[in-house]
Amino acid sequence: MTRHRILLAVAVLGVVVACRILQREVLEDLPHGWDALSYVYQAQVFASGHVVAPAMALEPYFFMPFVVEKEGRRFSIHPPGWPLVLGLFMALGLRSWASPVLAGACAALLWQLARRVCGVREGWVALALALASPFFMFMGTAGISHLPCATALLAMQLALLRALESGRGRACIAWGLLAGGAAAAAFLTRPYSAVLGMVASVWLAAWVRPASAGAWTRSLLAAAPTAGAGVLLLLVYNRLTTGSALVMGYYLFNPHFSFLGSMGPVRPSLWANFTANVPIFVEELNREIWGGFLPDLWLVAAVMILRPRRAVTWGLVGAAVIFICGHSLYYYFDLYFGPRAAFETLPWIVIASASGLVALLELVWTHVTTGALRLLVCGATLASNGWGALTLYPMLADYYGTNYCGQGGEVVRAVEAKHFQDAIVFVSSTNDFAFYNLMDRNAADPRQGRVVFASFMHGDPHRLLAVLPRREVWLLEVGYKALPSRNNYNDRFTITQLALHQ
Repeated sequence: MTRHRILLAVAVLGVVVACRILQREVLEDLPHGWDALSYVYQAQVFASGHVVAPAMALEPYFFMPFVVEKEGRRFSIHPPGWPLVLGLFMALGLRSWASPVLAGACAALLWQLARRVCGVREGWVALALALASPFFMFMGTAGISHLPCATALLAMQLALLRALESGRGRACIAWGLLAGGAAAAAFLTRPYSAVLGMVASVWLAAWVRPASAGAWTRSLLAAAPTAGAGVLLLLVYNRLTTGSALVMGYYLFNPHFSFLGSMGPVRPSLWANFTANVPIFVEELNREIWGGFLPDLWLVAAVMILRPRRAVTWGLVGAAVIFICGHSLYYYFDLYFGPRAAFETLPWIVIASASGLVALLELVWTHVTTGALRLLVCGATLASNGWGALTLYPMLADYYGTNYCGQGGEVVRAVEAKHFQDAIVFVSSTNDFAFYNLMDRNAADPRQGRVVFASFMHGDPHRLLAVLPRREVWLLEVGYKALPSRNNYNDRFTITQLALHQ
């Protein structure tokens, strides 16, 4: 077992380093997308020792998507779980390592769960499949909340299994408390996803660790205090931000928000959402996990065919189905970084795929007697996922490095080369992301920064100059040309103009 743990440590370190390289070389250490920018802002607020930042009468100069103001308070609309973790890394001067470190933790927990419910071989295959998945690895760089939620749900799943195994006594209580704490962390990060994940985790536990009613009762009661603390913390956070414990920031951004979303097609019923979105989920999961020449869910089908009598098969498949069906009720979800609304279900899919791959290779090794034919069949099986990943990685790297959320590295470098002190830099751009990618360089209260980046388009510059006098004033002009993308619409850009002058 010591050897396995050493190998696991090496593999986890590899995940962390690989994600950090992707983050630096492809994403250029920039927040990618509005969600990521909003999380960075709230993390800055937490890192400064506050829950909210002061509102600004000059807000149009510093407009940020998904950041709202109410009664003198400025804050992100999102729940606080991920910004708290990111803020801790910021306070330690390690902001860029937050997502990669969580990706390593997620990979370690994935290995542990696969080993516990399927076996050691499946554990290593599951870890290899995760490393081969651009969907998993790029989510380890993205700075959005799906990865921390998935990590917390994996920790909860493992702790719940250990609590049920113990059945009673201090061990059951300790593991139950840990399961509740992990559930609380997931709930503070993505409440709706966490609830679906908890239901799916209980489903899997019921299949793979049959336990008495007493063991279930004791485990769930032990988890209740720490899980309840997470709910209470979210209510307190809501009270400190929106002014009401029951009103989340989402509602200030869009009064028509529900946990099923606020954008996208307005359909007549939840059933209409379900029937429209489930096929989208299946299609995208089939081409975005590994990008193989076979549908990416083919190994899940293989495990259902080859290991139908194993309870863990239906536990894993059922957990994934529960989560996907629950999220299919959303009005709208995008596919940036893959079908990210389904990311929390990826560990169950990867473990089921690992089990299917091991079962398939066992079948070949047992029934194919010719050594060369064995190698041919096994090689073709492994090549489906591996070769797909080799082609998908560079394609996604090119896309994420040049799409609308990723254009900004050149802009940031041009600004940083000036080594500004006591300056206001107004940004005028044909694409707002040039502006947004500089906003995370501002302080949580931009007026307190030595360098202030402000929008040139959204207000009269003289008003800001009256509030922040005696500073150098610069104008940054950025122009873009749209390019077609892999999704057949113009969300990639190339910079056509970059000028910085007083």
